Amino acid sequence: MQDSETLKSQLSQSEIKFRTLFDSLEDSVIMYEVLPDGSRGLIRDVNKAACNRLGYSRDELLGMTVMDLDTPESETWKTPVEVRYAAGPALFEASHHAKNGTLIPVEINARKFMYEGQEMILAICRDIRARKEAEKVKERHLATLEAEVEKRTAALRTINNTLRTQAKERKIAERKAVQAENNLRGLIDASHQSIFMVDPDGVVLYVNKTVADNLGSTPEQMVGTNIYDYIAPDLAAARKQKLTQAVRSGEIIKFNDKRNESHIFHTIYPIIEKNSVTRAAVYAEDLSEKLSTELKLEQSRHIRSVLYDILSHSQSTDNLEELLASIHQIMIKELRADNFHVALIDENRRQLTFEYCFDKISVSCPSIRDIDDPDNRQLPLLPLRKNRITQLEKAEILAMQEERVIDVPTTEIPEVWLGVPMKIRGTTIGTLIVQHYDRCDKYTDEDLKLFEACSDQIAIAIERKKYDSAIKESEQQFRALYEENNSVMFIIDPTDGQILAANSAAEKMYGMPRTELCSKFIYELNTMSRAEVNAAMTRAREKNQRSFIFKHRISGGEVRDVEVFSGPFQFKGETRLISIVLDITDRLKNERELSRAKENAIAANKTKDEFLANISHEIRTPLNGVMGMLQLLQRAAMPEDQANSINIALQSSRNLLRVLDDILDLSKMEAGTLILIKSAFSLKGLLDECVNLFDFQARDKGIALTCEMKIDEDMDYVGDEGRLRQVIFNILGNALKFTETGSVRIEVETLPEMTPDKRMLHFRITDTGIGIPDDKLDTIFESFTQVDGSLSRRYKGAGLGLSIVKRLVGLMDGSINITSELGRGTSISVKIPVGTAPGKKEKQTEGSVSPAAPMKIMLVEDEMVNRMMARRILEQMGHEIVCAENGQECLRMLAENKVDVILMDIQMPVMNGLEAARKIRQEEAYRVFSDIPIVALSAHANAESRRKAEKSGMNGYICKPFEWDELERALRDVDPR
Repeated sequence: MQDSETLKSQLSQSEIKFRTLFDSLEDSVIMYEVLPDGSRGLIRDVNKAACNRLGYSRDELLGMTVMDLDTPESETWKTPVEVRYAAGPALFEASHHAKNGTLIPVEINARKFMYEGQEMILAICRDIRARKEAEKVKERHLATLEAEVEKRTAALRTINNTLRTQAKERKIAERKAVQAENNLRGLIDASHQSIFMVDPDGVVLYVNKTVADNLGSTPEQMVGTNIYDYIAPDLAAARKQKLTQAVRSGEIIKFNDKRNESHIFHTIYPIIEKNSVTRAAVYAEDLSEKLSTELKLEQSRHIRSVLYDILSHSQSTDNLEELLASIHQIMIKELRADNFHVALIDENRRQLTFEYCFDKISVSCPSIRDIDDPDNRQLPLLPLRKNRITQLEKAEILAMQEERVIDVPTTEIPEVWLGVPMKIRGTTIGTLIVQHYDRCDKYTDEDLKLFEACSDQIAIAIERKKYDSAIKESEQQFRALYEENNSVMFIIDPTDGQILAANSAAEKMYGMPRTELCSKFIYELNTMSRAEVNAAMTRAREKNQRSFIFKHRISGGEVRDVEVFSGPFQFKGETRLISIVLDITDRLKNERELSRAKENAIAANKTKDEFLANISHEIRTPLNGVMGMLQLLQRAAMPEDQANSINIALQSSRNLLRVLDDILDLSKMEAGTLILIKSAFSLKGLLDECVNLFDFQARDKGIALTCEMKIDEDMDYVGDEGRLRQVIFNILGNALKFTETGSVRIEVETLPEMTPDKRMLHFRITDTGIGIPDDKLDTIFESFTQVDGSLSRRYKGAGLGLSIVKRLVGLMDGSINITSELGRGTSISVKIPVGTAPGKKEKQTEGSVSPAAPMKIMLVEDEMVNRMMARRILEQMGHEIVCAENGQECLRMLAENKVDVILMDIQMPVMNGLEAARKIRQEEAYRVFSDIPIVALSAHANAESRRKAEKSGMNGYICKPFEWDELERALRDVDPR
């Protein structure tokens, strides 16, 4: 028990000693726990130094954590405990803030240990404020020292850079000096002038390459030698005298001398040092080339002066003769050209004509023809052949004449002959010739240059004078045209309308003197407003309009209709209008009368066309019933004589229909309304159809009808098949009509290709008929013309067939030719261009049409006979027929009957066929029937009716009277199945 108490007493004493030691430490000591999650817990113990320094009591601190003491700037608490103390004790800096807000920098020496089973951290925190302040003082002192060092270093650097720059600049200066010296030496050596430097005794101090080369040495060898050793003694003495003069006087000495055709200019420059001449620079230049250039310039100036004189005379003379005479005077002065010829080549370049010929020997100079003929050796042609200036002496001329190189037109041979071609823009227009009979001195090169230069200027002067003469002549012609013209002519200023000039015709028309007209403005004559006249002048000036119709007032107040043709032209930089005024008062009156007559004619023609169309309709309608019934009978079984009668009646009906078609076509042709419709067709099918149509008539007359085709039967052609058929029908019908025995032959061939897609069809129809007299061949193509026009003529007809044929062929850009021999027959040849179509169009000829499959057909026809006839034909074809009498009934019956095709008449009461077709195609009430094919049955045979039917929505068009096969073909084409 006593031992226990003793132990406790010792432990208490030990704790007191530890606390005393703990509290006596100057550094703050903080012990805090580490929580199980590794975070920093409450402070478990602190010493007095920590309480004093931080300003908290011990109890206050024991309720806090180290994170409450750390400032946010230190962020020591962010480092996890296990990381900071992973390697053992840790030494780091942080900042604590005291209770009064003072920031205290501290150095922390901390370690982790176990105390009573709990991880603890013991941290000794030393106040390092004094150390931090000392560090700041040290940093400021170091910064000051560094700044001073930097300042002095910069100064030293500046001094060093300055020295370097100076050294560099000195080196550059030295290098430039050396370079300048080398350049100077190079320039002096490159100079063509002689340059050297000597002392007063002539010893060479420097010499350039030109001097050394001229004296046969080198600059290096000559330096130190005496310059006078290199030249002749007499010349050396003269040069020494000049040098001595410069040395004694100290003045520049200049002098010239001439050696070997060369002009040498010398200059001695004395160099003075300390009031005495120590050396001299010598400059010597060869002026020969310069003097030669100056001489050439003087010659050039002289040539320009002569050329200017020629130009001046071209402006001051009135005509070509005066110009050439004045040029002769210039040539006398410059070239002693007493005998002077000027010859020009004509426009056709075949003849050389002497426009000017002044010669002491030859009175005249005849023209030289055929100048391109190589055998023409006339002497004046020589410069033209050589194309350059040519000078000959008498001996040369005689030798060339002896050798037959040239021919001299006179017996007197000149002592000197000179010729030069004249050219303008490279084209030779003639030649100039100068010749002397009594002087034998040749012209110098300078003379030849002058003459050659003058030749070009004379050519220009001649061309200009001819141009000026042409202008004068044109002006005279214009004035004559302007003054003597029967048309009124004005010249007008378009800016204000002032009349600047008027001709005599204007005086007559307007009844005013010219002075009065020229005092007026054009809008004073015009009945239009001034603004309208100005607008018209603007259009004329800008070439937007050339012709105008106006009303002009003339003397006495009368107003006349005029047509004005106006256009701009330039005169002295200003735009003017020239206006031609035509009085069209009577013309307009006549035109109005003609217009009324034309309108009356058009109205009459329209009435005629309407009459013919109505007649055609009224004839075709009953004829349709007749031909339809005949075709029904034709297919019925009957005796042969009755069948022949039916065939004859049917053929006669067709002939009647052809006459009717011819009359209508002639009317259209005369009115210019016949239109060609081009489409692809089979030529073989067309020919078979024509032959089959006339086969019965030919067999009935015992005539052989044959057809020979030299064509590609598989090729389709493009053209108006209907009009081509009409041409063949008419010619073939005429041939059969006028042939009693023998044959009618059709030959067809394609001529060679016109272009890749064009062919020329050639038809020849030959018969052995009665023929045509020669006196009738020229009129056979006229309308209503027959060979026999008497009442007792054997062959009937309207005389329209060939007239229509010729017009149709012309419309198709073809040609027709007829040959005939009376009593032996006629041959008609027709050529018609057609296009070619790719592929093969299926075409079935008459009699070979395959029947359409049985259908239910609605027949809409108001005329009872035609309705009955069409119904019987359709029923015989095997179709079921529903009939309606007009368009309205057709629409009603469609709802009650399901039909495959509608055959629709056009002209009907109540509602016509066109209106019914439009309703079926367009109106909603009949949408269910809109796809039913509709074929028109109409007695209107014109193209306009066909277009109207197509526009209304019809699918086909059959013209009455129709053929059985035509109806069957139309039904087959529109069969919806």
